[in-house]
Amino acid sequence: MTAARSQQGLTLLELLIAIAIFAVMAALAYGGLRSVLDSREAIEQQAEELASLQKVFFRIQYDIGQAVARGIRDGFGDLQPAFVAADGKLIDAENSVEFTVTGRFNPSGKARSAMQRIAYSLEEGKLIRQSWNVLDRAQDSVAAKYVLLDEVKAIEFRFLDESGSWQTSWETQPLEAQVINEEIVAGAINVAAEDVALPVPVAVELSMDLENMGRVTRIIRVF
Repeated sequence: MTAARSQQGLTLLELLIAIAIFAVMAALAYGGLRSVLDSREAIEQQAEELASLQKVFFRIQYDIGQAVARGIRDGFGDLQPAFVAADGKLIDAENSVEFTVTGRFNPSGKARSAMQRIAYSLEEGKLIRQSWNVLDRAQDSVAAKYVLLDEVKAIEFRFLDESGSWQTSWETQPLEAQVINEEIVAGAINVAAEDVALPVPVAVELSMDLENMGRVTRIIRVF
């Protein structure tokens, strides 16, 4: 009788208990796997965002680091300083940091200046970089605009002067000599030192408040 009972196998109750135990273990295993996958996805997304941010900072650092003492004429023929920021806090498209840089790439070898005019502004949560093909503009000169970064809550610049003090804005008087002759700035023509006073800061501090990463700050030296 006992041998016959042992050959019947599992009862329905025992089978249900085994299935329940398996289901609980499978749910626990899936939860752990889902947690690992979610963590991996979050890490990969964070790494991509950090890589994009590093590229943006590299672009800004390269531009500011190449700032030079060369003022321009705007589309109305008015003199503009080599480096100008009426307010270091960028709020909208009307508020920008604008300056002249050197080191412009020229892979085609065209006869053109190595200098270029650059501007940074904040428009609807986007960091915008503008560049002009000419230094002294005509009324129909149009800037090329690029979105460097999204989800930017605020941007703040500070500027280090020669005395070691940080300034929240930077405006110098445009110098006629700097606008008319690039050679004067390059030192090819002898002029008095006060005629080409440094119109660019020694260093620039950039702080950005980002949606996903909080506040990020960099200090960029102007060479």
